Amino acid sequence: MSASRYSYIGGFDGTSNVEAAAEFDIPCAGTHAHSFVQSVTGFEDLQTRELVTAEGKTVDFVSIVLEKLDALGFKGKTNQGELAAFTAYAQAFPDGFLAPRRHV
Repeated sequence: MSASRYSYIGGFDGTSNVEAAAEFDIPCAGTHAHSFVQSVTGFEDLQTRELVTAEGKTVDFVSIVLEKLDALGFKGKTNQGELAAFTAYAQAFPDGFLAPRRHV
């Protein structure tokens, strides 16, 4: 709870901790059911590989995710189903997905 509060004070846009969001009036974002993550086995389960950017450009988001994974040195070291689930969530809720804004 305190980590959510102090992160928000420190500049984060919100928290995925629903209880902290309610108690400290912090915007809640980035939450989803654990069962959703478990239901995805790989990128072949995604409805699309694409994402429309804020500028209206359609990009192959899965390719971007995989390129970043490789650039960070995590290729072959992650659960593909979990990665695909988080990718699908980011596609569905691009304005509500919490992720670092650091570029590789």
